[in-house]
Amino acid sequence: MREGPGEFPFKVNGVYPKAQPLGSVPSNILATLPPLPEDLEYRFIEKHLILRDTRANLIVDYIPNAI
Repeated sequence: MREGPGEFPFKVNGVYPKAQPLGSVPSNILATLPPLPEDLEYRFIEKHLILRDTRANLIVDYIPNAI
């Protein structure tokens, strides 16, 4: 589980809190990342890049300190 200033705790297979805004990923970064299946999306939580299942609202994986 990760947590820091201005962040919320999260973990793989944890639910993305509905009360938290979804951090967008700039289009120039999306262009360099591999395409995802329809129900997955990239999002940022502060400086961490997460992979989110949109149907289940779960954090599938993350890269710490991606930016």
